[in-house]
Amino acid sequence: KRGAALATLASDPTARMNYTQAANARDFAQGELARVQELYALQLATQSQVDGARRALHDAEANLAAQRGLGGDLGSATVLAPFDGVVVALAVAEGDRVQPGASLMQLGKLDVLRVQLGLEPDDSRLVRPGMAVMLAPVDDPGQAVPASIAQIQGLIDPKTRLVSALVTLPARAGNPLVPGMRVRASVQIGKREAWAMPRNAVLSDEQGDYVFQVADGRARRVPVRRELESGELVGVSGALDAQLPLVVLGNYELQDGMRVREGAQ
Repeated sequence: KRGAALATLASDPTARMNYTQAANARDFAQGELARVQELYALQLATQSQVDGARRALHDAEANLAAQRGLGGDLGSATVLAPFDGVVVALAVAEGDRVQPGASLMQLGKLDVLRVQLGLEPDDSRLVRPGMAVMLAPVDDPGQAVPASIAQIQGLIDPKTRLVSALVTLPARAGNPLVPGMRVRASVQIGKREAWAMPRNAVLSDEQGDYVFQVADGRARRVPVRRELESGELVGVSGALDAQLPLVVLGNYELQDGMRVREGAQ
């Protein structure tokens, strides 16, 4: 929950010692500057000595600020959760010495899920933000969740050798996806309407692709264009009549207008 204690950090003893020394040096420089200024007022010190004491104070204050930035003045501190979520990665263990700027843990929000996908470099050029995508757990493909591509990163990940894509979707009740889960994604890069027919129904010659339909007992040649192929099916476009039979066997022997005898298959 937001505000819950996630970790307690204690300053390194060396850092605390360096901070204490820097604070003592700052106090000494302040006193030394005041003493030199008093001597200067009595004409017992030079302006150069005053400037030197003032510079020493500035150096001491800068050093103290640097030690404070390293956390030497904290002693101990508690890291609180900035939002409701879940710890998805923990990079430290109790007693570890943590370097400045190192990550302690990774938090995941529960209201929004972010899914990172890996795309083959050749395929990534076909994917654009806003395209529809179906996400499903690797071990349960039937639990698919619709979403859309939010972002495409235009570089190859040196570890996976893939191009990363980001998908965001709200966390809904009954959503099978949880933080840390591996998923499989199916991206719809385009949509076409086509006539689906067996591959052997489509013929080709010097005039292009064509099929035969049967009208009034005669073969009718219909020019078509291949749109896509999937397994034993071919998707074509053309002036086809959905009410007329399609010749799928023996069509290579036909000519336009030839009489056709239909048989059971």
